[in-house]
Amino acid sequence: SPLRFDYADILDPNFVEPDGENSLDTDGEGDDDPAEAAASESDDTSSDTSELCKTDCLQRELSRVTELLSNEELERLHMNIQESSEVYNDDQLDEMKRTGWEVLPDNIVAEVTNESAVDKLYDAYCGPSRDIMAAAKSPLKLFYYFMPKTFWRKVAAQTNLYWRQTLEARLQKAEEKERLVTNRTQRSSAQLRRKLEKFQKISPHEVVQWVGLMLAHVLSPRKQMDQHWNTREVGVLPVGTFGRVMARDRFREISRFIHFTDNTNQAAATDRAWKIRSVLATLEKTFKEGYVLGSRVTIDEGVLPSHNRRNPTRTFMKDKPHR
Repeated sequence: SPLRFDYADILDPNFVEPDGENSLDTDGEGDDDPAEAAASESDDTSSDTSELCKTDCLQRELSRVTELLSNEELERLHMNIQESSEVYNDDQLDEMKRTGWEVLPDNIVAEVTNESAVDKLYDAYCGPSRDIMAAAKSPLKLFYYFMPKTFWRKVAAQTNLYWRQTLEARLQKAEEKERLVTNRTQRSSAQLRRKLEKFQKISPHEVVQWVGLMLAHVLSPRKQMDQHWNTREVGVLPVGTFGRVMARDRFREISRFIHFTDNTNQAAATDRAWKIRSVLATLEKTFKEGYVLGSRVTIDEGVLPSHNRRNPTRTFMKDKPHR
């Protein structure tokens, strides 16, 4: 099915309301967060509205995905489970809120019991999917499984779009700089535009090469990125390694314009992770298809934020990734 990058899960912690704070959190681990306290005060009053919004968004997304996938893909992704699962009404869910939670004392190790009824919910194969097992025979195929070529085409298109979006601003800056020239004839605005428009569109394979060079830089860092194109050997990388992959000036151009999403999209105002939303959306899709879940799944509570009014537990853990 085609990859989409304009959808942000309503439960994604990076998703904020239009009038909310859309900047990334700071690194101040454990600092007092006044926004956290203010949000907790308004949670009770907005919970009903929030639940309706989330339910509606989830239903719309479920319908969208169901239409895109074939029957075989639906079975592989376990989306047919919803049709066979029991549906609870509001009274039953309220009863589960009161009686369905078992409070354990502190510092206790709870035993995990094997229940045949639970195991029978799904007793078929679980583990890596057939597709990913086939791709695992080659590191390159495995790389393109998780981040397929359609994704890199999207990145190249967004990078070229950003180049076009910034063309007029760069032209204006070049004109201002040209007016300060006194040692030669000043170039006209048309000449400056023609020079800027000589830019060659970035291809998908160049984006992959750019990422590879960035990874190589991390493994064998230099004080300045340009030093990787020097003719003097330093570190473990042979001389000319970077130059054989990409010219230095071309690397600079891609570094200047690389973009994964459209800055002008309205989702940028409410999604704090919009800059890399296409990366997240791609990995979420390919990770789901790469592994078939069994009847029992262990999930770290630190990455499972609760926004359900029927879940009475609300704990602030400053050291968890989703505080």
